[in-house]
Amino acid sequence: MNLLKKYSGDIVVSNEDIDELEYEIYLKVSDFKQLKNAKYSEHQEQWQMRFNKGPLAVKVRSRKCIRDGDIKYYLTTKLDLEDVDAAWELEDEVTRLHYEEIRDLSDNGMIKERYFFPINGTDLVWEVDVFSDDNGEFIEWVKIDLEVPHRLAKLPELPIEGTEVILAQKGERTEEEINLIDKLYSEHFIISPKKKIN
Repeated sequence: MNLLKKYSGDIVVSNEDIDELEYEIYLKVSDFKQLKNAKYSEHQEQWQMRFNKGPLAVKVRSRKCIRDGDIKYYLTTKLDLEDVDAAWELEDEVTRLHYEEIRDLSDNGMIKERYFFPINGTDLVWEVDVFSDDNGEFIEWVKIDLEVPHRLAKLPELPIEGTEVILAQKGERTEEEINLIDKLYSEHFIISPKKKIN
């Protein structure tokens, strides 16, 4: 489907048109030993460019994933839609050259460790993103994602415990929560092109 064309017309995109629904949670972790319970983990380096086209925010992202010594590269196009409880995403595996081209053009990026926690009895998987400071020490706040086929009546139990948590989703958060999340991204999660790793 051409969402750009559809959204510019009289038809409004609804949640049924979207193939990615995701919960985004932030947790302050006191004991990182809990991460040993993950089924697997991978190192990720990702770089992103963002464009605005009317009501759409278009993100082009390249990601390098290293798991058990195996390196793979992915290119993702993601559309964030106004007033829609989801996003549309297309991701394909690409060559190292594709990854590096986006990396070199990008405005910002993230370097993180992602830990995967499958939820028993379902096809769902918690993804816990852990970030480090300049000394290689883990930042105490982590980002936890859960991709789902539809909104859930109740969230499953989080895969790890913490001392503070932000469960509210975009559009539902308090000003204090928004300010904290913005600070996490600007000071810890997002890195500038100057810190790019070759």
